[in-house]
Amino acid sequence: MLLALGGGSWAQPQQPSPQSSQQQRTQDERGSDKSPVVVKVLPAEKSKDEIDREKASQEAERQLVNLTGDLARYTKLLFIATGLLGIITAGLVAVGFFQVRDAKASIAVSVKAAKAAEKSAKVAESQFLVAHRPRLRVRHVTIIDAGVGIGHPTIFFEPGAVIEGALSVVNVGGTDARIIRSLYRIYFSKTGLPIRSPLDTSDLVLIEKHTILKVGESLVAVVRDKIAMEPDPDHGMIELRQFNREGWVIYVMGEIRFQDEEGNDRFMGFCRELQSDGRFRAVNDPDYEYED
Repeated sequence: MLLALGGGSWAQPQQPSPQSSQQQRTQDERGSDKSPVVVKVLPAEKSKDEIDREKASQEAERQLVNLTGDLARYTKLLFIATGLLGIITAGLVAVGFFQVRDAKASIAVSVKAAKAAEKSAKVAESQFLVAHRPRLRVRHVTIIDAGVGIGHPTIFFEPGAVIEGALSVVNVGGTDARIIRSLYRIYFSKTGLPIRSPLDTSDLVLIEKHTILKVGESLVAVVRDKIAMEPDPDHGMIELRQFNREGWVIYVMGEIRFQDEEGNDRFMGFCRELQSDGRFRAVNDPDYEYED
């Protein structure tokens, strides 16, 4: 029976299993498009130099990353610092603007104050010069004839003769006087002082031009003129008593133009009339006796 069974088993062909068929098919498809073969290539073992170079490269890359990060931080800080610097600069510009504005205002105030001070100084100087201006006075007027003083009963006046005299000019002011022009006349009249001053036609110089009379200084000037009587007396030469009896009057007059220390022109006029006592006194006439 076993044989029979065995013979029957041998007699029947053996059927392949589905799993074996599948494996066979898979093996047959290897290397085809449906089942490509994957080959894993193992890298060759690196040498020590290559490993060192890789480590150095990695270290350089790491340092580069660190430096890049530091640079980014520094750039950020620089940006912040630049912004702060810009704000500070803007603040300084604003402060400078206000300082310049205030400085201009201060300068304007200073200039105004300086001008006011200069003006005050000029006013003070002008007031000083007004208060201390040079002032000229004429004193001690006399005339003589042949060495005999006025008042001598035997003195004679002859038309056309030369009559001489002298006077003093004194600076009684507070500053020096510079003489610019000065004239004088010894004038005879029976009708008083004329409307037109006899000085208008005079060329007799009393004090030389550019003479400086210092404060308190006096100067003696000699006066010399021709006797001119209009109308002429009937008998030519007349004696002093007849001179007085006929109403003749002798005037010694003059005008002085001078400058103060500031160069301002000033004028003074004088006119002295011979009195019966033989002295010369100032006339009461602002056209002849004045100070400008």
